Amino acid sequence: MRNTSSIGQIGEVAVMQKLIEAGWQVLIPYGNSAPYDLVAEKDGRMIRLQIRTTHAKGNFISINCRAKNNRVRFQPGQFEFLVVYELDSETAFVVPAVEVKGKAVFHIRLLPSRSGQVRGTHPAEEYRERWDKLGMV
Repeated sequence: MRNTSSIGQIGEVAVMQKLIEAGWQVLIPYGNSAPYDLVAEKDGRMIRLQIRTTHAKGNFISINCRAKNNRVRFQPGQFEFLVVYELDSETAFVVPAVEVKGKAVFHIRLLPSRSGQVRGTHPAEEYRERWDKLGMV
C-alpha cells in the first residue's frame, strides 16, 4: 500500500507530463515551503499550481482545500490554479484558485444530479483536462 506522499508524487508527475505534452515548461520549487507544487511557464507567463491527487468516491471527487497542517484553508495569491488528479481515470481537473478560495472542501460532480440541481454544483466538464484555462491568466 502506498503512503500519501507517494500518491501525491504520482499525481504531480502525471500533471507534469500533461503540461509538457501541452507545450509548457515545468519548474519545481526547492524544498517544501512554497504554497504551490509546480510552476508552469509558457511564452513568458508563469502560473503557480497546487496539485491534489485523489480517488473519486461515487459521483464526486472531494478535494481537501487546506494547507499541509490541515487547519489553514487555501488563501488568495498562493497559486493560480488547483489541479486535481484523479488516479483511477488518470484525469486532471483544472480549477481556478478563486473557486476554492476559503473553502474547506471542494466537490467536483462527475455525473449530473438525479434531481437536476445545478446551483452550487461544480460539474466535471468545466474542469476536465481544461489546460486551455492556464492561458487565460
